[in-house]
Formats: sequence, structure tokens, C-alpha cells
Amino acid sequence: PDRESARAATWRDRYEMMRMAADAVAVPVRRAQGQLQGAGEDVRSKASYATKQQKMVQEQRDAREAQLADALKKRGRLFSSRLDEKLLEQRLRDLEEGLARCCLRATHALAAGVLGVSLPGAAAGAGP
Repeated sequence: PDRESARAATWRDRYEMMRMAADAVAVPVRRAQGQLQGAGEDVRSKASYATKQQKMVQEQRDAREAQLADALKKRGRLFSSRLDEKLLEQRLRDLEEGLARCCLRATHALAAGVLGVSLPGAAAGAGP
């Protein structure tokens, strides 16, 4: 029995030493676990922020592309309008020149006696 009680005491002492060693290690392990958990939350928070930023960048890129497409469309319409304006100005000049030639020819024809003018209600040969 003495031998058994000595053996039991040895095991009890070993158990106590191991328990104290485990308790000494448990404190830093719990601290590290807490830090790891905090770091994990920080990583999730930053990942969420990065996702939001990426979404915002994509929205801005899409808006910029839409504005560019709209600007190109408007530039095309402006070019077309300027071209139409030049064509209309040329047609107006052609019409003005045609009217001037017509008036000149009519004036020459009247002066040459080739053309006569009669107004309704005016007596023939009546002069002022």
C-alpha cells in the first residue's frame, strides 16, 4: 500500500504540474484567440468596405461611359446641324442670286420693250 500511495502521490504531483502548465498556456492562447477574432472582424469589415468601393467605382464607370456615349451622340447631331446650316445657307445664296438675275432680266426686257406690264383695272395707254 505504501508503494501505491507513493505512486498515487507522484501521479497527483504530475497532474498538478501539468494543470498549472496548461493554465499558464491557456491565458496567452485565450488572448491570441480574442485578437484573432478581432482581426477576423476587422478583415470582414474591410472586405465589406472594399466591396462597396468596387461597386461605387463600377457605377461611376458606367455613368461615365453613358455620358461619353451621350456626348458623342450630341457631337454627331451638332456636326449634322452645322452641315445642314451650311447647305441651307448655300441654297439661300443660290435663291438670292436667282432672284437678282430674274429681276435684272425683267428690267432689261422692259427697257428693251420686249416685255410689257399690264395691271388689271388700269386703262390701256393711260399715263400719268
